[in-house]
Amino acid sequence: ANSVNNYYNGGGAIFFYSNVLNLNINNSIFEDNSLNKINNLYGGAINFAYQFANVTVENSHFKNNSAYRGGAIYVNGYNSQDTLTFKNNTFEENTVSDNGGAIYLGQNVKNIAFTQSNFVNNSASQGGSIYFFRTLKASFDDVNFTQNSASASGAAIYSYDTTAYGQVNFTFTNMNFKNNKGNSIILIHYTGSVSTFENVTFTGNNGRFYGILSYEYDSTFPIVETSFNHVDFINNTATGFD
Repeated sequence: ANSVNNYYNGGGAIFFYSNVLNLNINNSIFEDNSLNKINNLYGGAINFAYQFANVTVENSHFKNNSAYRGGAIYVNGYNSQDTLTFKNNTFEENTVSDNGGAIYLGQNVKNIAFTQSNFVNNSASQGGSIYFFRTLKASFDDVNFTQNSASASGAAIYSYDTTAYGQVNFTFTNMNFKNNKGNSIILIHYTGSVSTFENVTFTGNNGRFYGILSYEYDSTFPIVETSFNHVDFINNTATGFD
């Protein structure tokens, strides 16, 4: 399937304005789809407005899509319990004026899995590639983030505010973060968390003010557990203002 050069008020190519059950998007191209980046329009290519179950996006390419939030994909979720799966996809050169350069995940999506995927040259204010809002569980395996940027924080990933909904659990395995730029590359903000890093390499990233990994907490919501196993930090910088 090809969806090229479309314009719509919610989801530049596809707008799911109802609950979504048993959806598979496979071997598809979403390129040059756009929404008005000023008027709070979400999901440059795809917008999931309500709950979902058994949704998989695989073997697909999202390039040069744009919106206010979620340059390629915006997921509302509304407490969806099922896993949203992304497998063997490429997200490239997607942009937003707010958060989530490639993907914005919001409203208590419970479980997200990314495997065998690449995020390249996406950009946002926060979450250059992915912005999580109240997401409780996310796993990444064999996923690469290259040359993504955030004008504020989280050049690759930004996770925000699950304190009222439960402990967040992020797992990162077999990954590379290379030449990303922002106030931190991964930022986890006010979410008492368990995070695991295994076989992960950070190379040539510029974390500006906050370094490569940044955890922002208060005494009420501390870091619960963080583990590093075979994690390499190579030639990274924190340069402050450019």
